Amino acid sequence: MPFTILGSARDYKDFKDLYKKYGLVGMAAGSLFVFRGKYRAVLINYPNKIEKNSFFE
Repeated sequence: MPFTILGSARDYKDFKDLYKKYGLVGMAAGSLFVFRGKYRAVLINYPNKIEKNSFFE
């Protein structure tokens, strides 16, 4: 049965680990993409294509 996991991703490695362990249909994260940088300020920063592809290696 397919499922999606959301929440508690600390970094992109967490996505890769989830995919390898469960072969997930969907992964989601909110603050991972919003709170970035030295001061954890609101800086929206999505992974580029190379970073996204690395989740599935």
